[in-house]
Amino acid sequence: MSINNSIRENFILLLSDMILKKQVSRKLTFLMESQFWNEEKLVKFQKDRLHLLVNHVYQNVPYYTKLFKRLGLTPSDFKNLEDLRKLPIMNKDNVREAIKSGELISRNINKKVLLYNSSSGSTGEPLQFYETKTSDSIKKAAALRGWYWMGYRLGDKFIKVSQIPRNSILKKIQDVFTNSLYLHIPQINDGSFANIIEQIEKFNPKFLRIYPDPLNLLVGYMKKEGIRINSITAINTTGSILTPEVRANAEDVFNCKIYDGFSCEGGAVVFECPTHECYHSAMEQAFTEVLDNKGNPAIKGRLITTDLWNFATPFIRYDTQDIVELGDHPCNCERALMPVKQIYGRESDILITPSGQYLIVNNFTGHFQWINEVEQFQVHQHLLNKFVVYLKVNSSYSKSTESLILSILKSIIKEDVEIIIQLVNEIPLSKSGKRRFLIRNDEVKLPHNA
Repeated sequence: MSINNSIRENFILLLSDMILKKQVSRKLTFLMESQFWNEEKLVKFQKDRLHLLVNHVYQNVPYYTKLFKRLGLTPSDFKNLEDLRKLPIMNKDNVREAIKSGELISRNINKKVLLYNSSSGSTGEPLQFYETKTSDSIKKAAALRGWYWMGYRLGDKFIKVSQIPRNSILKKIQDVFTNSLYLHIPQINDGSFANIIEQIEKFNPKFLRIYPDPLNLLVGYMKKEGIRINSITAINTTGSILTPEVRANAEDVFNCKIYDGFSCEGGAVVFECPTHECYHSAMEQAFTEVLDNKGNPAIKGRLITTDLWNFATPFIRYDTQDIVELGDHPCNCERALMPVKQIYGRESDILITPSGQYLIVNNFTGHFQWINEVEQFQVHQHLLNKFVVYLKVNSSYSKSTESLILSILKSIIKEDVEIIIQLVNEIPLSKSGKRRFLIRNDEVKLPHNA
């Protein structure tokens, strides 16, 4: 570790925590130690956190106070993690309604000190909720620990490619602190790919963070142009499924390993292991259940999560709508953290405009996640020049909301295409159990075998 890394890790991160009143540095130190605890110690830690959580929600969160009393439960009924099965599973609609009514917001925490957050809405259902600075700190520290697994240290140069503009001043300051170059790529085409490669050559980063879909398209462009890059140490992907084909092609043209990861509201950060045998779930952050269609524990099934730290808007037995498969043997990295063999159910599509612009899920989610009037949405490309947007809305939806959405869509697509908005009562689930956000008709073909 260089002097630059040491200064950023031991001084600037601490200073940032003091200014923002967070605990990322302290939590990272803890997680770097706890990652090598044995399973017994990790489970005991989860049980201790659960004990604090159930006592808190029983006393301070009206939703759970009423639920416990209706079920004839008290905090003393939760002695083991398995006792959580005494509570029903919550879905996104349950959480949204309970937050809207105020029932799921803790009464003993001042809202002024809470963080207002939103899920990305990659399943077509964005969700706004509150977090404490402590829960935000453990989440950021868990993500940072994952980056450390791929050899990163604070201060190492990295490029983050995104379809969402960087408007936050705080985020821009964070980019300077982390030595990061944020590349806003609103339109995904050959010009964008050439720009990414040019910026990599200029900035000379050690790491690249990018979603699998644009990475796949970038790699296709690089192969077409005969371009190879050998300066990147590792690539981090997140946000949608990383297929073996995309991984193999990207690792070939970049001559480095990919470390995949994912997270969601109320869930633990899950990051690929340094051995690449599996992912590991941050057990210190959340308790994870994997259930089959009958609600029984399973190796492959729905990921149900209990956030052990967010006391502001508690997620207890929350259905993430993700499908995962657990590992069936201990990992050779000697970490006892829950092994995840494979992640399913986050497959997104790619849309294309008449001029050849690629549109992926991340072009849309950052804009839509803050539109509270929309509960579910899906963009369906029927023809090359025809897009239908299906919306499930609430009572606050109005013509002005529709005008705003049309304006956003036109700013994303940037071409003269037909955009139709249709209001629906429900957007059906896919076979994987999730609502796909983007659907492209098979007749609309992508170039470059994207």
